[in-house]
Amino acid sequence: MLAKRGIPIVKYALFMATVGSVLHNPQMNKFFRDKISAGKSKKEVLIILTKKIAAIMYSIVKHNKPYEPQRVFIPKR
Repeated sequence: MLAKRGIPIVKYALFMATVGSVLHNPQMNKFFRDKISAGKSKKEVLIILTKKIAAIMYSIVKHNKPYEPQRVFIPKR
């Protein structure tokens, strides 16, 4: 569940960015479909992806490197 703590407009912006990334980013879309087929609800998966996007954004700022999907979505062995 999305926490009630934090700035509401930032949480909403991140959530909407997640919805857009699921629609337009193939890796996010695949992750979304995989979690849905595993039995998670759509909202649960969107919250998981929102946290993932926040971590990606933090990593980009911290390490000053561009977004690399192959580093974020490591295939299972």
